[in-house]
Amino acid sequence: MSTAEIVRERLAAERAAGARFDAAWERALADVALVEDGKELRDWVEALHATERDWREAFHRLPARRHVLAVARLAPMLNGPVDDFATIGRGSGLLRMVA
Repeated sequence: MSTAEIVRERLAAERAAGARFDAAWERALADVALVEDGKELRDWVEALHATERDWREAFHRLPARRHVLAVARLAPMLNGPVDDFATIGRGSGLLRMVA
């Protein structure tokens, strides 16, 4: 399971259990710390904090904003370490949470 999928799964499980986003988010970040370390962990934490609003909106089942949809469209063309994070917009992450 990718790091983005771990975050998505934790948030989905917390939402199903009736948790508030802030508590669920802290648990999701703690899960990331269990599977990543060093530079990878710092990069993931930075990326997740930068997209926290989008995760929050998905958690509350709000429609995805244009930039999230744009990343989803561009993601298949990206290479390197962004690929795992980019899957957020392609159905295995953020956008799938709002479905």
